[in-house]
Amino acid sequence: MTTQNYTSIAQDLHQKGHAYAPINNEIVTHAHESQKAFITLRQEKNDFKKWRLTRKGENEIDRGIQKFSGGRKDIKFVSHFDPCLKEDLKKQGDPLTKVDDDYFASAQILYDMLTTQVASVLIAYDKLYKTNMLSAYLHTIDYASLPYATTVLRGLGYPPVVNQSGAKGHIDRSLITTCLPGEGGSLLGALPEHPGEMVEISPKPGYMLLFWGVKVLWVTKGQVKPLWHSSETTPGEPRWTMAMFHHIFIDGYEVRDAKEAKRHYWDNVHEVFP
Repeated sequence: MTTQNYTSIAQDLHQKGHAYAPINNEIVTHAHESQKAFITLRQEKNDFKKWRLTRKGENEIDRGIQKFSGGRKDIKFVSHFDPCLKEDLKKQGDPLTKVDDDYFASAQILYDMLTTQVASVLIAYDKLYKTNMLSAYLHTIDYASLPYATTVLRGLGYPPVVNQSGAKGHIDRSLITTCLPGEGGSLLGALPEHPGEMVEISPKPGYMLLFWGVKVLWVTKGQVKPLWHSSETTPGEPRWTMAMFHHIFIDGYEVRDAKEAKRHYWDNVHEVFP
């Protein structure tokens, strides 16, 4: 994409809270299919515990794969990938299958593509709005693992459960979240131009969706708000999707929970900004 394209995306992010950007659909499709095969293999082998790796300083099992429930109507398999994962698994001494290797390879390519594109958007945003997001973002990428500030690629697999409906409304604890086209279900957002409504914002094939997480409050001094969003899953039908959480490190505060972080910002941080 050109500088002009990234400038337009940055402007949409600033004005609307979300934006769309073209992506290499072949890379996304390969990662999407390998993720499905990876999660399916875990179900067949029932070896989820093998993949539950933890990172020192984090409050959740944020790497590998786990069964997860956000409530009776939000049941899913969650896989988290970052560049350190494969090497850490090798240290455990467990052999990796071809399916595992393909997942790691395709996820790494997608991870690199998304971090590069987000960095380009932040270059444009910093120039337009006099922020300093890029250097903070690259710091987390360079270090790969920082407490509550590790950029990760998330794969989601929703089984065809009868009472499945999707994730309730929430904000993310990231700086920026990128969502990719998936199979089944949809993503909804509370947009400024549609007050009181939740509007479908799912990305179309060949595009990714970008929107702000709670950490944007710190870097814009509260001028830009995180996007309130939810998801819908058709009961009884499977759903597959991928998203990436792009982080920055917040000095003096660990963003463990987005809702609590938002409250903390407005109660304790906003007033002290010059």
